[in-house]
Amino acid sequence: MNFTNKTILITGASSDIGKECATQLVSKGANLIITARSKQELNALSQQLTTRHNNIWVKSSL
Repeated sequence: MNFTNKTILITGASSDIGKECATQLVSKGANLIITARSKQELNALSQQLTTRHNNIWVKSSL
């Protein structure tokens, strides 16, 4: 499936399935909106993912 330039919202992105989904979708060209309770983990994930030149928006729920 082609995810290039598609924007996808992922909740619980700071760990486990959410984190893996974010990693896989970015590698397929998706732009992401990631949310989770852990702001620190989200920021770390965002820095990891933005090295691939996708747009990443971060929103902590706390």
